[in-house]
Amino acid sequence: MSLTLRDGELHVDVAAWTAMIGAAPSPGAVDAARQVPGGERALAAVAHPLAVLQLETATPGGVRNHEVWLGSDAAALLVHTADGTDRHVVPLPHDQVTAALARLTGLGPRDRMRDDIPRHPRDVADEVLAGWFALDADVRRSALAPFGADRAWRLVAHAVGSTEEPLVLVVADGSDGGAWLVELADQAFVAAPVSPTVLFRQLAAVLPLLGRDVESVTGR
Repeated sequence: MSLTLRDGELHVDVAAWTAMIGAAPSPGAVDAARQVPGGERALAAVAHPLAVLQLETATPGGVRNHEVWLGSDAAALLVHTADGTDRHVVPLPHDQVTAALARLTGLGPRDRMRDDIPRHPRDVADEVLAGWFALDADVRRSALAPFGADRAWRLVAHAVGSTEEPLVLVVADGSDGGAWLVELADQAFVAAPVSPTVLFRQLAAVLPLLGRDVESVTGR
């Protein structure tokens, strides 16, 4: 399936999108894109990508894999809305990418958290991190429960062609225990309690940091 229009939205199969990377879009894809505001710029983003953000979300509803493809003028957000390989393609101006990521991760204000869940940095074993994103819902629930969390997300971002290490954010979150940001300390992973404000700032910093890497690749 190439890029198609369905109920006023652009959709694409993952394999078809992969085939479009760095390639001129087909006439059918162009026709479909023209029917959605910003659609042609979304096509340009995959034809000439500068950076890619991959966002994996694990919630009680399942594990989903979203992507953001950044072009020079706009971005294409691929939203994984249901099981399978279909993706909803959302054209976005660059200044709306952070808000879109925040929405996909469920980032927002929190009510008062439970008092019986200690909010202090704690070591996180590799197998626990893997459990946060396990396909088995029971495994995810067990791995997240000690943090008062019911969901987790992992963002990996890199500039196309860059030799720099990707930017990585890994977070567990929930109404009971709040948000936890995974950091590397003394060669071990540590989950540190953070506020939603801190996480939003981290997300907002991704594009400027990628921009620096893009400049190093393109020589701009």
